[in-house]
Order: sequence, then structure tokens, then C-alpha cells
Amino acid sequence: MLRGTRSPTRTSSRSAPTGWHLRDPEGSFTIGVAHPVFTDGPRLLSFESAATVRFAGEVPCHSALCRRYEVSGPGLRGARGAISVDRERGHVQSIEVPIPDDPAWRDFKLELQRVETMDRAAWDRWVTAEDANR
Repeated sequence: MLRGTRSPTRTSSRSAPTGWHLRDPEGSFTIGVAHPVFTDGPRLLSFESAATVRFAGEVPCHSALCRRYEVSGPGLRGARGAISVDRERGHVQSIEVPIPDDPAWRDFKLELQRVETMDRAAWDRWVTAEDANR
């Protein structure tokens, strides 16, 4: 389970039922970046722009060896972030971006707290319960 800590104090949790796997884990690739929309209207997200994710080396994180990726580009408004992925299991261990995803926060950090195995029905129940707790 990923536990997000965002400045100043708010937390949430969410994870996907599978790991993160890349064709070339030591290469680079481009992603689209969307930001939450906090005004009334039909859209919850707004496409910002693209960002480049580039392999930056291996680092120890918690009890795992992780591939660390640098994230940068217009989608991060000129800022740089980092993603750490467990080399063996493919789990995202952490994401750190100096762009808040809420107006009350100053940055964004997501960190893996635990991994749980769920079938699709259990995953759907978990997501429904998380949404109800917002």
C-alpha cells in the first residue's frame, strides 16, 4: 500500500494490484502529467504537459535496492522530482515531486508502507472504501 504524505499534514493511500515494469528499466521515457482541478466544473484533472523520466542510478531504499529515476520537464513546471522503484519486485517505493497536488500543500510525496495481495473484487472494495473516507 502506498501512503502519501503531503504538506502540511494530510495523508491518503492508494496502490495498484500489479508492480511497475519497463521494457528498458535503465532508459528514459516521456509521460503526460495531469494536475487536479480544484474549481467547480466537469473536469477533475487537467493535462499540464509532458515530463521526462530518466534512470539516474541505483540506491538503497528501506530493505530493497531501488532504481531511482529523475523526473523533469514542462509537466513539472521546471521542477525536478524523483521516483524510486524496487529493482526485484517492481513496486514503486516512493515518488517525490516539489509540485503540490492540493492548494493547501507545498509538495507531494508518496511512500510505500506495505504490499497486500488482492484479487480484483477485493481491490474494487478497497478503492470504494478509500473514496468513501475522503
